[in-house]
Amino acid sequence: MYVTVGAPDILITINDFVNKESSTYQISDICNDMKISEIINKIKVKKNYTYDNNSLVLYFARVECKIDEKLSTYNKSNRKTIKLELYLANLITINVRTLQSCGSGTSRCIPLWSFCFRQTIKIKIIDTSEVRMLKQRIYNLTDESSSIPVENIVLLYKGAPLNNFLTLKESELVDNCRIDYFVPMCYVYKKKKENNSEDDDGDNDVDDDVDNVDNDDIDDIVKNKENKGKKWNGDKKNKEKRENSTKSEKSNKSNNVENNEEAKA
Repeated sequence: MYVTVGAPDILITINDFVNKESSTYQISDICNDMKISEIINKIKVKKNYTYDNNSLVLYFARVECKIDEKLSTYNKSNRKTIKLELYLANLITINVRTLQSCGSGTSRCIPLWSFCFRQTIKIKIIDTSEVRMLKQRIYNLTDESSSIPVENIVLLYKGAPLNNFLTLKESELVDNCRIDYFVPMCYVYKKKKENNSEDDDGDNDVDDDVDNVDNDDIDDIVKNKENKGKKWNGDKKNKEKRENSTKSEKSNKSNNVENNEEAKA
């Protein structure tokens, strides 16, 4: 469809839900080829908002407007008066509860006992993220031995499957809400282990140290190890010299005592 952009003669009515008390106001001098980020900047100036552009989200007919897109992407008919809704992106917690079932897609058989063996996965995510991002987070948090491919993950909220291309806010998911996660029979969720342990032992081999540092530091580590080895060898030789010197002194003293005894006799 061909979209004309024209002059900045579009009037936008903003339904602002950023604060607890919603408000309505208008933004003028808007053209269809203006980016969403520019419209958000106009709103920030008008309302003295200090939020960054990624925290403020505009919706056109319940569709999230991407900040790098133009208004013409959504206002395809180039209407001169349009309405947008403004929300503040929030970090919410979603309780994903496993539900064992057999079947595929949304046509599944759910035994009653499966409700007794549910596991909960708590996920914190921005509510303007798409549902497919939530599925990706579930996959990333699951150990490989029990992971389900993202394309096969089915999530239900209030009995209806979630659409991959809708945001969590568009899907009406709120903080601390519960959603169902279809899993196979006898499924046990295992959280992916994080390998963040650090080695504090200073006497490790060079190879162990190299695994935990950047490539630029490898030469320094090797040199330090070599210097430690040289220092240890030098200390060992000095110790041997001192021991030999002590033995020599004891031997000389013993000979002197014997000579004195013979002289007295």
